[in-house]
Amino acid sequence: MFRDAPGNASSIATIGASAPGANELAHELIDTLDPLTVSEQAKECMHDKVDEYEDETLDEIARRADGGDADAEQAMAEFEAALAGCR
Repeated sequence: MFRDAPGNASSIATIGASAPGANELAHELIDTLDPLTVSEQAKECMHDKVDEYEDETLDEIARRADGGDADAEQAMAEFEAALAGCR
């Protein structure tokens, strides 16, 4: 489908690229939060919370939580609560 579409060489290359880690995605999502509703101080706090996790650790927690692992779901809930606590 994409192979035959003109001008999509960069899109095809991107499809083959490895996905960013959970930490990188979390930082990108934080950066996109509306500055009218989330202060820069709160964003900095959230970035600090994400940085407390190594890439592989957060990736593993997310993968296991998606698979229904109760301990990982609890760890993800604690991570989310830590982010929500940033005000």
